[in-house]
Amino acid sequence: MNAVKVRFRNGTNKKIRLTQPLITFICPIEVEVGEYVVVETGQPHKKHSDENFRVGRVEEIFEGTELIKKERLYHFVLSKIDVDDFDRQCRKISILKYKIRAKYREAKKQKIESMKSTADKD
Repeated sequence: MNAVKVRFRNGTNKKIRLTQPLITFICPIEVEVGEYVVVETGQPHKKHSDENFRVGRVEEIFEGTELIKKERLYHFVLSKIDVDDFDRQCRKISILKYKIRAKYREAKKQKIESMKSTADKD
C-alpha cells in the first residue's frame, strides 16, 4: 500500500497554491502525480468525522508502509476523478455560476421595478 501527499482544491474559483500544506493519505489505488482524487477528511476521534470528503491533487507518491506507520495515517484516498482536465472543468463551472447569478440579479431588479411601478399607480 502506498501513501500520497495531496494539496486540496478549495472550490471552483480558487486554484491550488504552492504554499498550501501537503496532507498525507493512505492510497490503496493506483494514482499518478498530478491526478485529482477524492479523499476522506476529518479527525479520527470525533463523531461523524469520516463523513467528510474533499478533492485534491496528488503531489508526491511514497512506496511502502514505512511512512504510514511513521505518521500514523488514518484517512484514505477513495477514488480518482476521471475528468480529462479538471481545472478546465472548474473554470467552465465558474463561468456558468457567474451567468446564473447575473440572471438572478436581473430578475430581482425587474421584480423591484415592477413593485415600484405598482406602488406609484396607487
